[in-house]
Amino acid sequence: MTPMDDPQLAEVFAEEIRERADRLVRHARAWARGDWQDETAEEAQRDAHTIKGNAAFVGDAGLTEAASLLEQMWTQIRSGARVFDDSVASALVAASGAILAAAVSGAREAGSLAAICRMLGAENPFIVHELTGEEETFYALARDLPDLGGLVVDEAPHFLDEISPIDSARFGRLVDVIAQQRLDTEALIEALQDSLQLRAEGEWRAATDNLLDSVRGLFEEAAALTLHPASQITSTLGQLVRYISRRSGKDVVLEVIGGEILADRYILDVLREPIRHLVVNAVEHGIERPAQRLASAKQRAGRVTVSFADEDDVLSVWVTDDGRGIGWASVAERVGSRGLQLPDLDRDSLTEALFSPAFTTLEVPTQFSGDGSGLGLVSRTVSALAGAVQVSSSPSEGTTVLIRVPRLRSMQRFQVITSEGQRWGIPAACVVDVLETGPDDVVEWNDHPALRHGRVHIPYATLGNVLGEADAGYATHALVVATLGTTFAIGVSGAPRRVAGLAKQLGPSLVGVDLLSGAALLGGGDVVAMLDAGAVGRAIRGRRTGGGTRPEILVVDDSRAARQLLAASLTSAGFRVAPFAGGLELLNRPEMWRADLIITDIQMPDYDGLRLIGDLRARGVTTPIVVLSGVASSTDLEQALEYGADLVFEKADLRQGAFVAAVWELVKKRAQTTETQPKEAP
Repeated sequence: MTPMDDPQLAEVFAEEIRERADRLVRHARAWARGDWQDETAEEAQRDAHTIKGNAAFVGDAGLTEAASLLEQMWTQIRSGARVFDDSVASALVAASGAILAAAVSGAREAGSLAAICRMLGAENPFIVHELTGEEETFYALARDLPDLGGLVVDEAPHFLDEISPIDSARFGRLVDVIAQQRLDTEALIEALQDSLQLRAEGEWRAATDNLLDSVRGLFEEAAALTLHPASQITSTLGQLVRYISRRSGKDVVLEVIGGEILADRYILDVLREPIRHLVVNAVEHGIERPAQRLASAKQRAGRVTVSFADEDDVLSVWVTDDGRGIGWASVAERVGSRGLQLPDLDRDSLTEALFSPAFTTLEVPTQFSGDGSGLGLVSRTVSALAGAVQVSSSPSEGTTVLIRVPRLRSMQRFQVITSEGQRWGIPAACVVDVLETGPDDVVEWNDHPALRHGRVHIPYATLGNVLGEADAGYATHALVVATLGTTFAIGVSGAPRRVAGLAKQLGPSLVGVDLLSGAALLGGGDVVAMLDAGAVGRAIRGRRTGGGTRPEILVVDDSRAARQLLAASLTSAGFRVAPFAGGLELLNRPEMWRADLIITDIQMPDYDGLRLIGDLRARGVTTPIVVLSGVASSTDLEQALEYGADLVFEKADLRQGAFVAAVWELVKKRAQTTETQPKEAP
């Protein structure tokens, strides 16, 4: 059932649409008469935005589009981008009046609303149909953003398509270009200061400081264009709570705190539905009826609170109710009846089950909940944003669900850690604490290593153990990481470093690699592989750590970033990796030639991959060789096979997970011929 199928619910939203549309007409007429105040345009923009949100919620696409265009026009008037003249005044008055008429009558005249859209969209100064010379230059810059030959891909969403008249794809690339320039500039200046000892006061220091300030300021201005207040995704929650409360015989008050917090519009839009589901769950499942609350010495009216906070570019969202709490016994019973396989029936496992797809404790679904889709959506959405969900609940205090995700899409925060000579990143949104550790901090708890954290013990493993090393050595620090249903600790050698980076998705050929979720470009050609916090937590809780002998792979690539990402991907897939910056470096290390497999790029300076393959085969090396190249021609790839390569791959290969699967297949074949069987592929 959609909201429009229920007359009562439709009326709740239609009432506010009518009220806001009437105000829009008054705002437009005031501007047309020249009788306006500074706040008029801001109020009109906000009214149009609320109409758009309400219309979208009840499924009215025509009214949503018309209100969206009206919001755009008021936004342009506020910013000065749209000159207010007689034609604009006439368009505002006519469009506002048509929206009001549609809202009052309840009619949705497709032709009329389409006319509004044409009227408001006409002669839009931001719509560009042909590229100018400057725009061609911009596109060249955007094309030059590092993609490591296809090993990573952009994740810039077209998040402005329906809210802004500018080309959203180009705008997203522009912000990414500026973010990358900031990172590269910071890396360059740090390298100059280290190598040329420019840290002393003087002209060099002043010049580099000014450059840093300029580049950072440019990024802040660009990123600010993507920011919106969190209140924009909560405007319809009040009506929804009132409606559900009336239908269920409850008395519920909704409070929104921190609605002024700014976050990337894409992040907010993606969180809109998960937050709505959590609020609905709080009202329907959490808050008791008035008589039950009074009998429990609670206030008659229940309270649901949605709070936002910015914690060093991590957006935290709390959805809290003061109801009965989660019925964990019911959750456990449902888990048993569905035959779900959980490592334990502890609170963490039950929380994970509660947020799994299609899980519900209700026998009969209601209009808004009970089909199991809501919490599953919350889990999937937060995971896709590289964030974390935490749940706390008690019968006396109610339930709190905390969502932590990056506040910005373009520049995100990570904790960089080191293991096995490689660096890895964990999204800062998942890290709740960083601790120095000593030998006495890790103990055996329930036959499993655990770290003392406050008054509790949490599952623990070193990152080396997680990656397959049986003896990973002594850890000096631990990261306490929270994911859905799990809090755990990762031990690392050396203090973690909090950095900013440009988030990238893995290219198709590396998708599906165990433990990895993406990559982060840090500037200066530096890159770190991003650990999937949920996968790491499941490995630690499931005690899938340590292991036997791992096959060894040699990676030859002149790109430091490509070497780092490939090494991390292959390590997390179960291999031991030795990187080489060029073919000559490997050729001079004959003791390494008996590795299980060699991966090489083709186009490298001074000594390319084709010469390396030919020289190794001429020396009798039978180790399988795989070519992985981002820019090689089809002729180069054919020659590689002729020179003795076993397989050739392009870094931008679109077959998901094909590269790692092919590597495992070659390693297993070699093991059969040399009678040294490696461990099975995960």
